[in-house]
Parts: sequence; structure tokens; C-alpha cells
Amino acid sequence: MHPMARGMTPRSTDVPRDVIARPTAMTIAQGFLCALLVCFGVLLAYLLSHVLLLLSLSILLALILDPGVRMLQRRRIPVSIGILLHYAAFFALAIFLFLSLVPILSKQVADLANFSTGQVNRFLLHPTVTIPFMQPETNDRLSRLFESMLRQASIRQLPDALQGISSHLTSVGGGSLQFATGVVSSVVSFFFNLIVVLVLAFFIELENNAVIAWIKSLLPPKIRPYMERKATLIRTKIGQWAKGQLLLCASIGVLVFIVLLILHIPYALTLALLAAFTEFIPYAGPIIAAVPAILIALAGGGLMWGLIVAGAYYVVQWCESNLIVPLIMRHAVDLSIVTIMTAMLIGISFPNFIHPILGILISIPLMSIIAIFLDDLRYSPEK
Repeated sequence: MHPMARGMTPRSTDVPRDVIARPTAMTIAQGFLCALLVCFGVLLAYLLSHVLLLLSLSILLALILDPGVRMLQRRRIPVSIGILLHYAAFFALAIFLFLSLVPILSKQVADLANFSTGQVNRFLLHPTVTIPFMQPETNDRLSRLFESMLRQASIRQLPDALQGISSHLTSVGGGSLQFATGVVSSVVSFFFNLIVVLVLAFFIELENNAVIAWIKSLLPPKIRPYMERKATLIRTKIGQWAKGQLLLCASIGVLVFIVLLILHIPYALTLALLAAFTEFIPYAGPIIAAVPAILIALAGGGLMWGLIVAGAYYVVQWCESNLIVPLIMRHAVDLSIVTIMTAMLIGISFPNFIHPILGILISIPLMSIIAIFLDDLRYSPEK
């Protein structure tokens, strides 16, 4: 008989209400412990930020040296000798540029200062104003006006000028010791950090396989294949960046050398090597390399030759930005110009943590490493 005929009520088929799980004391303790460990890790990373920065620079330097060391290793040159050959080539070029540029720049600056002092002295003794496309009478009136103004200024401002010079000398004498101490401290700190980075990079590259095996042992087994693939991509990408950067430096050096030879600027080879050496600094490097050449042109040929050399370096910079860099670095790091500029702006945004020039230097390879992991988000299959 049907259940309804017996007066029985049917069994309820409604879905039961969701059960709200209440956190237990163990769960709360685990969460609190995880938050405490995260805060402790952040604090420890902040306290050891300088050590972590040196270690990161050493790892990056080892990755940059890796392609050249492997090439020498294929020619049966030991890894340690290959690393030392790279260091020797770098320091030889740096010492050559320093020993070559310091006497040249000191001489050119002294000549430029003597030339400027002579011109200023002649103008102060006999002020002569010559403006093109103006009447000679107007130029004579302007010359007499400047002469009277200089005489009045020299009479009225002589006591104030002497008092200002005396106070300036006093302040300079008081702060010279502090300035010298700061300079010596900065130089010693720079060379100490440089030695630490070079030594760490040497041993990281020398014990490459052992370091990779140790890092793999710290990773969970599930993500080890993924991290191995990423490590291979990082090594390939940094190697491509290093090769592209070296090719870019050589191209800029040859181009600057040809331009300076055409303009008959002295010390063309040294200036070309400086341009190639500073090409490692994006965008700021060509400006640094142009300053000595412009000073030499100013001291040797006057203002017109200085402007011509500045214009020549601007043309070289334009060729680099619009022709050479897109052809070389675009294929090397596969980053857009906007991404590169953003990375460099981030690199100079923390002057208290890392020097802006160093931040610019490492910004592009670090952005290339970050882009390798971001590609998983861009090209991940839709679920």
C-alpha cells in the first residue's frame, strides 16, 4: 500500500544545512606561529639586507661569467683559470682606462681653465660686446655700459667679497678633514664589497654543480622539476644578455672610434674604449663617455668643436637607441623598451639600499629573470 494511504509522512529529502567549522585552538596556534615566522623572516631579511645584496650580486656575476667559462672549459681550460682570466681582462681594461684618462683629463681641464681665465680677464679689463647683426654704435654703447657696471661692482663689492672669501676658507678648512674621512671610508667600503662579490662569485661558479644540488635538496620534491626547467631558462637568458651586452659594447666602441677619427679628435682609441666600457650602464653610460671627449674638443678647438663632438655623440646615441639596441638586446632579453625603462626606474628608487648606478646595471638581468616566471601566468592554459 502507498505510504500516504497509511497516513505516514514521507522522509524529508531536503539538503542539510552547511556546517560551519569553528577554528580550534591548534589551528589558531598554527596560524599565529606562521605569522610570527613570517614577521621574523622579514625582520631577518632587513637586518641582513647588505649580506643578501652581496650574495645576490655574486650569483648574478656567476651567471654572467658562466657562458665564457663554459666556452673556455670546452677548450680544456680549467674553470678556476677561466674565471681568473675574465677577472684579469676586466681589471686590465679598467686600469688602462684609468691610467690613460686621468692625465688626459687633467691636462685638458687645465688648458680649458687657462683659456677661460684668459678670456674672462680680457673681458674684465676691456669689456667688448660684439653682437652679430647689430650696429657698431649699439655694440660700443653696450661695451661702455658693461665697463661702468664692472667698475662700480668692483668698488662696492670688494669688502663683501673679501669677507666672503675669508669665511669660505674657514668653513672649507674646518670641513676638509671630515670630507677626506668620508671619501676614504667610501673607497675602502667599495673595494671591500667588490672583493667579497668577486670571491663569492668565483666559488659559486667553481662549485656550480654542488651549489645547484644543495639548492635542489632544499626544495620540495614536487616542484624540483619545475625549478630545474626555470634554472636552465635563467642560465640561458643571462648568457644571452651577457653576449648581447658584449656585442653592443663592441659595436659602440667601433662606431665612436670611427667618428672620432673622422673628426681628428686626439686620443680616439682611449675614448672609444671608454665608450665601450661605460656601455654597460644603460642610457647614462654614453653621457659619461661623452664628457671627456667634449672637454678635449673644447680645450683644443673652442666652443664650436665642443658642440660638434657633442652632436656626434648624440648621433651615436640615437643610432644605439633606435638601431643597435633593438637589433641586439631585443632578441637577447626579449623585453620591451617600456619594461626596460620601468626596471631602470625601479633600480634607482632605493638609494639607501643599493647605489643607483648599480641598480641600473642589474635591473635588466633581474627583470629578465622575473619575466621567466611571469610567462607562466601569461601562457598558462585556461581552466
